[in-house]
Amino acid sequence: VSNVDIAPSITYVLKNYPKSEHYKLPDNVGEIELVKPQTCNSYDPSLFSFSLHKTGIVGSDCVPNTVIPDSAASCTVTTGKFEQQLKGYKQAFFLGNSDSVKDALIKFGPLIISVEGQLNEIILGWDGADWVVAQQKFHQDGGATVPDYAYELGTRTISASKTDYVGSLFYHSAATIRAAFKLITAVVIIPALALLF
Repeated sequence: VSNVDIAPSITYVLKNYPKSEHYKLPDNVGEIELVKPQTCNSYDPSLFSFSLHKTGIVGSDCVPNTVIPDSAASCTVTTGKFEQQLKGYKQAFFLGNSDSVKDALIKFGPLIISVEGQLNEIILGWDGADWVVAQQKFHQDGGATVPDYAYELGTRTISASKTDYVGSLFYHSAATIRAAFKLITAVVIIPALALLF
């Protein structure tokens, strides 16, 4: 992942969504095909990971969030730069206790977790007895609590008794394999070197 700061183009993500879903029913009952329209109202978080893995994301300076583009192969704004970020990444979901969360942080990096039923907090790490988090900000609008789509840095106490942390993470399988190979190499070579000295 390169060190970039972009406003992602959700319309680019929608353009690269699966066009349909196919289900084969058991016992030769038949098949069901669900066609997915490409509209801003058809956003489905469960399909996001397919689009991310296939084409990544680009900045809204390349593909503005005003209309779904006709093509996802280039920028729709002539001054934009077509740079796909996070291409090849996958999304995984988890359920576990605080030790599981710490293991996932070490292996994969920041995690998006569910607080009060919504994926709205990012665990960045931990410091002693506290999680270091980016918490989603909200405001009141006519009696309803509405997300601001902005985050602020904060802390949350780690609960050792909590066993139901729910969330998701993004990972690149090739990077995970390389990291595991480096760990295995270190575990094998370091003891062998110790025998020589």
